[in-house]
Amino acid sequence: MNSPLALVLAAAGGLCLLVGGWYLTAAIRGPETSKSSTLRLFGLACLVIAGQEYAALGVYRAVDLDAYVGAVRLHTVFALTAPVAIVWFVALYTHMSARWLLWIYTGAAATAVVLNLVSPATIHFSDVLEVGGVVLPWGERLTQATAIPSRWPPLADYLIGFFCALSIYALWQDSGRSPDRSRRPLEAGLAVLIATIVIELLDPRRVSALPVDELGLLAFVIVVGLGLRRGLDPGFVPSGDKTGDALRA
Repeated sequence: MNSPLALVLAAAGGLCLLVGGWYLTAAIRGPETSKSSTLRLFGLACLVIAGQEYAALGVYRAVDLDAYVGAVRLHTVFALTAPVAIVWFVALYTHMSARWLLWIYTGAAATAVVLNLVSPATIHFSDVLEVGGVVLPWGERLTQATAIPSRWPPLADYLIGFFCALSIYALWQDSGRSPDRSRRPLEAGLAVLIATIVIELLDPRRVSALPVDELGLLAFVIVVGLGLRRGLDPGFVPSGDKTGDALRA
């Protein structure tokens, strides 16, 4: 499927892989401090986000029922794990003290992942009847399923709401505690991400909607990645690595 949406999702996944790989390299080669743990977790979050971008591409490329269910199942796994990695990064960056909330969230997300893997038609559907398509205004066709809603409660929606609440709480708890460390990139990145999540949740036609949350994740990676890059000490920058310079440019 050579289309604008496919190109955007493929490019987004590639950029997230690039940024995540660079930050993991910087954390490994840099001095071992609390900052290196934060950078390593941000790099890991970028890699999981890249997986979600590519999984979304797989959903839109699905051509039959089995392929669609498999693609949605994989996308749901990444969609559940990416917020976990992000919220742990936010907690480390803001020195959030209530880590027990993070463990509850992580356990709930892990439970939802298991349910999604063992359910016959994922946690979203009881059954998928047929796979069709919807045509966007510019002529691009997206895969759309006719399905019976799952009997499970909307666990993914509850978890994403929990993620937003935890992120806002971490920022509020850290407010004014670290005047020497700029929080603006993190605040801006989370603001865009949460806004796109709200748009996605309020969309009454979720199956056929554009991947707004995927675009929000990309914006989060770019904004926070640039902010972290500007605040790095020289010892964290891999010697001879041009990727960091490209990210900073």
